[in-house]
Amino acid sequence: MLQRKRERKIRPYKKRKRAKENKIKPYKKRKKVKEENFFDNQPQLISLLAPEVIQEKKDYIYMGDDKYARIFTLMFYPNYIGIGWLDDILNTIGDVDISTQVQVSDERNVIKYLTHKVTKLQSDYLLFEKQGNIEELHRLQENIQAFEEMRRNIQINNDKLFFIKITLRVNAKSLEELNEKSKLLRDEFANKSCEVRPLYFKQLDALKETLPLNNNIINDNNRNMTTAGLAAMFPIARTKSSVKDGIYLGRDLFTGLPMNLETFTDGLANANIAIFGVPGAGKSVTVKTIIGRTALINRRSSILDIEGEYVAQTEKLGGRIIKVRQAIPVGINLFDIDIDEDSGFIDIDSKITEIRAIMNGIINKYENRTLKPNEIADIEQAVREVYREKEITKDKHSIYEKQGGKHEGIITFGNIKKKMPTLTDFHRVMKEKIKNKELASTLSNFLNGNTLGIFDCQSTLKINDQIICFDISEIKDEIMRYYVCLVLTTWITNKYMATKERNKRYVVVDEAWNLFKNQETSDFLENLARRARKKKVAMILATQNLSELRQSRQAEAIINCCDTIILLKQSVGSIDEIMKFFKLPSGTKEILTKARPGECILIRGGDIRAIKIDMTKFESEFITT
Repeated sequence: MLQRKRERKIRPYKKRKRAKENKIKPYKKRKKVKEENFFDNQPQLISLLAPEVIQEKKDYIYMGDDKYARIFTLMFYPNYIGIGWLDDILNTIGDVDISTQVQVSDERNVIKYLTHKVTKLQSDYLLFEKQGNIEELHRLQENIQAFEEMRRNIQINNDKLFFIKITLRVNAKSLEELNEKSKLLRDEFANKSCEVRPLYFKQLDALKETLPLNNNIINDNNRNMTTAGLAAMFPIARTKSSVKDGIYLGRDLFTGLPMNLETFTDGLANANIAIFGVPGAGKSVTVKTIIGRTALINRRSSILDIEGEYVAQTEKLGGRIIKVRQAIPVGINLFDIDIDEDSGFIDIDSKITEIRAIMNGIINKYENRTLKPNEIADIEQAVREVYREKEITKDKHSIYEKQGGKHEGIITFGNIKKKMPTLTDFHRVMKEKIKNKELASTLSNFLNGNTLGIFDCQSTLKINDQIICFDISEIKDEIMRYYVCLVLTTWITNKYMATKERNKRYVVVDEAWNLFKNQETSDFLENLARRARKKKVAMILATQNLSELRQSRQAEAIINCCDTIILLKQSVGSIDEIMKFFKLPSGTKEILTKARPGECILIRGGDIRAIKIDMTKFESEFITT
């Protein structure tokens, strides 16, 4: 059997797939996960200082939150300048930043330039001299001498030449205020024969130059200046409010320079001082500082102490304290009289006016009326009668009973003064001789032995004590306090101020608003403010709220009679009125509302300074309240 040959089928060739090769991937370093740093989330210092936005305009910059600035450069300088000639700019404009950039010049180039300058001037001098033009010779001769002296000083290393550029940034809260301040800035420099110009279209670069980063971006407007001129460029070089005489008061709040206070000077219209501040601002401490330090230069003080704050200081300084209490004689006699030092005789007529004013005040407080015509006549007749009984006339010798002898246990060779009439004598005459029972009945409450009889006595108070403190803090009754203030102010006017002496004196009235409650005591303060200078007396008035005082016509007149004003911290509610009344620059507003105790604005004859009143450790023991 034939075997059948198996046919072999040829399959089509298929390309085998090669196994994929495992490629070795390059090693990649894993990124470390950055740990969170909590300190990175805190705001940086630059974030606190940087403005919210900066928008540059043609001639000013807006920095957000009502902040505007305009940058000026000083183009033209006067020929001669003095130390502190830029002080008025800070005092008048207020919020102004002054940047002074200084570069030292090369001495060799300076000497070369000065030699060329002198040669040119000498050549011009010879040319004008040959031409017979004598008008320019004097000016050329002065310039030649000035440049030769400058060159000689630089050669011997006594002087240097600097390139100086002054940039001023005026800050304001509105565009209207900025324009107003800019005009005032131009006017101030014009008065100094200078000219400032805004840096048009360069405000942003100029802003960077005014920052304390030593940026010198704008290379224009450099001026040559010697060492003396450079020293005068600093606006904090000196202070006008500091004087050689007087007392040390404190230090300038910005410069740290010492500040002296002297009010008895020809540069001021009067010597009066007014001090204003909220409670706790340091009014009493300021007054005590002035009293204590003026005592060291032999100046006397009489203090009307309503709150009893000056007792400790008076004791420490060896002064006399008059403690006013009910029913205890003070040592002041209403009818005590002396020789008038101006006229040289006994002025009984003035004493009648004084007694009549006191009686009018008493009747007004008790019965809410003024004296009747017949009562005025009865008072005058009674006053003349009590002096007639003591044989006291206009003759200056009539107040003495004998010359020399023993008086109150002391042998004296001088004149011995008679015992003066008292309120008891006046009451007796009014009742028995004048027969005015109504006035006599009113006066009976003020006789010795009664609570109000503290001035029915002979005078024992001497006016030659260094410090006299009338402590009326224990008088709580309103009527008695009024009576006490009325008599004490009368005594100060007619006894303390009337005495002619070379030593300068102060009358201190703290918490003065108490005296402005009544017409009579207000009259005293106004009279004191107006007449004090002629008597070598200065009033020191301290109170809290200026707005309350301004409601009184007399109070405003008294403030206008004070050429020295000390403004301590003020309340936010009254600051605008104070700024307007004293015509203060806007820069003082923040100082007054945020001032710490002792920090104040001192206005002296129109000059304004921010100072910090200092006191020593010794003073703080009896000054601090």
